[in-house]
Amino acid sequence: DDRGNSDVDALRINIDNNVPAQADNIDARNFPDSAGRVRVTWDWTPSTSDTVPVINRFIVYRKAPSSSSEQQAALPGTAREFIDTEAWGNGTYRVKAVDTAGNSILSSAKDRVRIKATVTDAWPPSSVSEASATAISWKKAELIWSASTDMGSGVAGYSWSATDDLYNWTIVGQSSDLINDPVTYRDPDLKPGKTYHYTAFAFDEEGNRSAPGSWWPITTMMR
Repeated sequence: DDRGNSDVDALRINIDNNVPAQADNIDARNFPDSAGRVRVTWDWTPSTSDTVPVINRFIVYRKAPSSSSEQQAALPGTAREFIDTEAWGNGTYRVKAVDTAGNSILSSAKDRVRIKATVTDAWPPSSVSEASATAISWKKAELIWSASTDMGSGVAGYSWSATDDLYNWTIVGQSSDLINDPVTYRDPDLKPGKTYHYTAFAFDEEGNRSAPGSWWPITTMMR
């Protein structure tokens, strides 16, 4: 009015500071037909106290007993399952719900799901490669090859075979200590002036054995 009084319409701004409801009924199960896969599922029901009861995303956490950190997978708010394709060994799963305002809540301790992978590693390691053999005396040979790789439980060691006629192969050694790359082994018990052929195999933690590498020859020195 003429005295300077005025009516001010107050703007009411609703700010959502309420945490969303927790994900619940969390479950995790192994795929019976595939190694290293787990299906994690959960439910979510909006809280009546939520100003904007819309979930923006879910974050699934997995922790292995041997690890101090958790791996994370972010999924859209409409998701109710996660397929874990790297679930080797034991794992603990939990789910965080994050709403559109950024408020979040992690599933409670009682809703954490522990699971043990029941399907073992079925894949063998790769064959050894870049192999060579060198006579270092009349009775010793040094064998060298490139380390194998394994997509499952990991390379556990190597075994190697020898023959002096290319027909009758004999396993002459096995070790879980050869972990360097390249792998080096010395055969100490050969006969002088004789030709031998070698091949090597890799094996993993589950006992799967690779196909043999190509064989390689060596002739020991004369005594």
